[in-house]
Amino acid sequence: MRKRARCARIAGALLLALGPAARSAAQTAAPDLGRLALEWARGDFRSPLVCEIDGAPRLGLRRVTIAPGPSSLERPAAHVRFFDLEVPAGTRCGTETEKEVPNVIGTVALAHRGHSRPDTATHDFASALRREGGFEYEIVNGKLDLQPAHDPASVRRVDFRGGRAFLGEVKRGTDAWRRLAEYPVPRKLTLRVEAPDGSSLALDLVELPPR
Repeated sequence: MRKRARCARIAGALLLALGPAARSAAQTAAPDLGRLALEWARGDFRSPLVCEIDGAPRLGLRRVTIAPGPSSLERPAAHVRFFDLEVPAGTRCGTETEKEVPNVIGTVALAHRGHSRPDTATHDFASALRREGGFEYEIVNGKLDLQPAHDPASVRRVDFRGGRAFLGEVKRGTDAWRRLAEYPVPRKLTLRVEAPDGSSLALDLVELPPR
């Protein structure tokens, strides 16, 4: 009985950790560590920027969504989509850690190789999240257009297939937590993606509440 109660508490904590869009799927799909790691990643996020428009700094928000990948892929995946900043030509955007960041447009597909038995999946997920603070994913497909926001014509298309991504929780007391302190949302994450050629991106993310 004690073991059964403990498993129930872990399962409940897992559902709270998952994004709202993923909870119903997690309740109905067969448990699997890889699938749960993908469902946990899902959400509608914004990444803060400061853009100089008409000579004045203005807060900007890059939109990033993580949604289920198409069933045509060989294994379950999540699609990370980066949306056009749609800022006027000549605009320069940066963050607290980078003087200038590119406009990023495109989608990459993430997969997770983790496997576990259905009876241990929720426990394995909770343990991995507590130990690592997030999950590493394989980028199985996708190209991104990287371009200076002030010069849209200077675009560089990077193939991220075969690269790696990490999505992790922002911990209290860290620099990222301080940077995101003004956003009163419960879910704050850090996303890093790296292509085989060494091209990489690192973004702070805040999840918008469900509508």
